[in-house]
Amino acid sequence: MSLELKGIRGFACYQAYLSTIYFLPLTKTYRESEMSRFEMQHDFTESPIDRKKEILVEVLSVTTISERDVVRFISVHKDPNGIDYSEVNASNLSIDKMVDLVFESLLACSNASKTLFFYPTPSLTASKNTP
Repeated sequence: MSLELKGIRGFACYQAYLSTIYFLPLTKTYRESEMSRFEMQHDFTESPIDRKKEILVEVLSVTTISERDVVRFISVHKDPNGIDYSEVNASNLSIDKMVDLVFESLLACSNASKTLFFYPTPSLTASKNTP
């Protein structure tokens, strides 16, 4: 399934993703690395999906995701009736389903970061008026 990140919920989800991958340098994969944080994040986003999943498991073993960020991750998904998940209807989710939704969101954000975070876009370039 392709998850589309858009609107305030998509942006909040992406912010939660950035808070999570901040801990990449603490993972077994990158702990001994000479890479900069930027290079680690780039390496992560360019990795195949199976490697990304392994690294995400490592990240989640060295940090926790706050309840607020869990809501941010699941709120970009819809329930079977087409209603966006929120704190209210998330209480009906099993832990397994919630973990699946969080991982799907993390992976979608890692793909979105190829255009949002690492590579400059025309909207991010300086204008003629920038000192």
